[in-house]
Amino acid sequence: MGGKTLDTMGYMVMDDDPKDALLGGVDFAWNHDRVEHRAEFDVGRKNEMAAAAFFYRIGYNLFDENRMKLEGQYAWTKQEGASAGMTGFGATYKISSSLAARAMYQREREMNDNRVVFQLYYYRLWPR
Repeated sequence: MGGKTLDTMGYMVMDDDPKDALLGGVDFAWNHDRVEHRAEFDVGRKNEMAAAAFFYRIGYNLFDENRMKLEGQYAWTKQEGASAGMTGFGATYKISSSLAARAMYQREREMNDNRVVFQLYYYRLWPR
């Protein structure tokens, strides 16, 4: 992943001048019965500084066709000596084959930031 990104903190833009970012990484997914594991690790440079990130999510599927999933996740980032971790817990419900809703509570301890996130995902197969 590479390009120019704005330096942001939450919804606030810290610097209007886009900075170079170049990161590479690996991701992993493993499903066993009703349990899903997903992990990602990235390293590179962001804002002209060394950067690294790690993400892990575990989910437990419920109901027929795995219609609902209970999830827990952890994300860790490090840039030039400063690191931050965020935990989250929530649920995703498949409303239809093309629409899913997610609600999640997230906590970032270093910033003393707590948030509740609501997301809608719309999936569409593109014609070939």
